[in-house]
Amino acid sequence: MSGRFTIEGGGELEGFVLPRGCEASGCRRVPGHGGVEVASPRFDEAATVRLFETLRRAGRALRARPVAERVEAIGRACDRFRTPDDPVRSEALRLLPAQGSLSHAGAVGVIDAMSADWTADRLAALVRSEFPHGTAPGGGFGAPAPDPEGRPTRRVAVPSELTLTISSGTVPGVSVTAAIRSLLVGSGTLVKPGAGDLVLPLLFARALGEVDAELADALAVIYWPGGEDDLEDRALADADRVVVYGGSETIRSVRTRASTSATLVEYRHRVGIAVIGVERASPAELDALAEGLADAVVPCEQRGCVSPVRVHAIGSRGRVCRFAERLARVLAAREERVPGARTPEEASAAHQLLGSLELRRASGAAVDLWSGSGWIVAVEPSDELYAGGRGV
Repeated sequence: MSGRFTIEGGGELEGFVLPRGCEASGCRRVPGHGGVEVASPRFDEAATVRLFETLRRAGRALRARPVAERVEAIGRACDRFRTPDDPVRSEALRLLPAQGSLSHAGAVGVIDAMSADWTADRLAALVRSEFPHGTAPGGGFGAPAPDPEGRPTRRVAVPSELTLTISSGTVPGVSVTAAIRSLLVGSGTLVKPGAGDLVLPLLFARALGEVDAELADALAVIYWPGGEDDLEDRALADADRVVVYGGSETIRSVRTRASTSATLVEYRHRVGIAVIGVERASPAELDALAEGLADAVVPCEQRGCVSPVRVHAIGSRGRVCRFAERLARVLAAREERVPGARTPEEASAAHQLLGSLELRRASGAAVDLWSGSGWIVAVEPSDELYAGGRGV
């Protein structure tokens, strides 16, 4: 198991954790997110073959074990993200702000929110929901369901031997969730995290190795710049299942290079919006709506599709503005408790957005505007979508 994590004033992050018995042929330094350099491994042909064979073999071994064992082991590894003073949580809180472009308080919120879905209870419920009348590989969940003639039957899922997941780099934790789902069905798993989502999957792989080395042998987490590494071409040619997160260009590239026999699962770029009714809402209901909207906007700094970048508010302009004023107060209070951390690109975009809105308001356009350190709220009729840095 490899994986060394050091960030000192920008510093370097070793961007891989490998199964036992697998070694990289060398390393190169590549620019990462938030000014952090990443040590990205290189693999010659022999090392690549060994890696893929190890993952496939470990996946087959997983499928011989009850799925409940996988759930329990993954849950124990992920509990370490929530346990105060655990080295995994401490390391995550030390590394994530710089590497994920978050404040310390923002990193706490992300870790707590993401890991809440990684508990053994939540994972067991996920397996049951996916296999209500069947059996996950390894058995243990699902009740028989009658066939058309009334005979009890079970449907058994047959996982891919090798799954490649190529994640986007915007929301920390997405790569961990993808890895967990693949391991639950007993698939050997290679995860390429996004540039902004390195810390949590690397720490998850290391924690899993300390909890259940056999299970961890079915997982490799390796970072390389997307589309720029021979390992990506080899993995796309060899994987039985390819899961890819990204924009249209990334999807097209992966689709044209993946094996024709592979199952391709695409998660395209998405934009989050919210639709709320404010016309008949009481003051208390408006306050609750504002708090709920802030709960969606703040944790990931609007970098993921689950964070609304535009709100379609149903009601008179006066009522909408009263709601927007409440939202502005809530975002100002959140900024005190959980300061935002914009990337340079997001800071520039937010500055340009605020300047544009102010100019339009000054020229007589129907724009109502509230802003403060780290946030913007505007009521205006444009269809343009704004993302990044708490701009609603």
